[in-house]
Formats: sequence, structure tokens, C-alpha cells
Amino acid sequence: MNTKHFLFALLISLLAACSDDATTTRDGGSGTDQQITSDATTTDATTSDGGVSSDGSAKTDGAPSTDGHAPSDTAPHSDDATVTDAKPPGPSFDVELTLTFPFWIACNASDTNKDCKGNVYWAAFDSDPTPPASPTPLLSGGPTAAQKGTVLKLIGVPVKSKVWLSAFMDDNNNVDPKNIGPDKGDPVLLTAPLSPKAGDKLKLSQDFLIRYNP
Repeated sequence: MNTKHFLFALLISLLAACSDDATTTRDGGSGTDQQITSDATTTDATTSDGGVSSDGSAKTDGAPSTDGHAPSDTAPHSDDATVTDAKPPGPSFDVELTLTFPFWIACNASDTNKDCKGNVYWAAFDSDPTPPASPTPLLSGGPTAAQKGTVLKLIGVPVKSKVWLSAFMDDNNNVDPKNIGPDKGDPVLLTAPLSPKAGDKLKLSQDFLIRYNP
């Protein structure tokens, strides 16, 4: 083979090789590689799991609904705000308590600390409130200016099997508004336990028992 034919044959071989490489590259760009790209842009990436539905609208789960409200699975439960209001009131009774002072509690009109006049605080309890016990009141009242003969009223006291009424008078006008309770010298009272019934309207006359002496 002369040089010219050899070069021509070599040229044909090179062109064939280039043709094969171009086909392989095209298959790689538009074959498997193209399939991978297509998989990344199929509905798997645009379904509701990705936050966008197939029609391009927002996914409803976890996003505002069309009326602008939060979706139902993130909204507050309705019963969270209506438990108390939904409860009907229980049976109750009313009580009037007329204050009296026995002779052993000296009332000195010339001593403002012991004149048996001052603001009274009173409450109803479902257990004996004698210290050191400190039960939560069922209902409480006061302060109200009081003296002998003053009538204290509690309306709508919840009915319990036993109810105690307690009161004290701030005789020396120094009650702590942040920690209301009697201090030394204040007249205090405690009734015997009552056994009220629903609808009762009780009227009691009650002595202050002692001057408080912690």
C-alpha cells in the first residue's frame, strides 16, 4: 500500500471511530442521563408530599386553607375554651351572719385598736379552717366596715356535706392586703359546721370567739 492509500485508509478509520464516540455520547446525554433528569422532575417531586399539588396549587396539609384559616389539624380544640362555660352551676345556698361581741371581748370605744369596729373579712369553707389548716374558701367576702349587729351575707355558697363560716375583724386597721388574715388582737369567729341543703337561706347570729393571739 502506497502512502496515499494508507493515509486514506487511516482517515476512514478515524472518521468511523469519531462516529462511534458521538453515538455513545448522545446516548449518555439523552438516554440514561436523560431518564435520571426526568425522574427528578416527574410527579414524585410535584405531588402533595412536596408541598405543591399536581395542578401547581399549594398543598393543603400544614398550609392555610382557601378561606385563610389554619388547617383543622393545627386549629385549637373547641372544648379547650368552653369547658368552664359548659358546666352548669351546682346547688347552692345563702347565709346571713349577724355579728355579736360577748362580754369577754372587751370593746373600748376610746381605743381605736380595740373598739370592735373595723373591716371584716369572711368566708365559707368545706373543711375546718382552724390553723394550721388553710383550705381554699368556697366563697368569700369583704372587706366591709362592721361593728356589733352588722349582718354579713354570702349568696350562692356551693352545697357541701359540711360547711364552716369564718370571719375576722381588722380591729387595729393594719391588715396586709397581700396576705389577708388576722393578726394579734383581731376578733375572730368560727361557726360550728353547717349541713346546708340546696336553696337554704340560713340566718345565724354568731359571737366573735376570741381576740386572735398567735
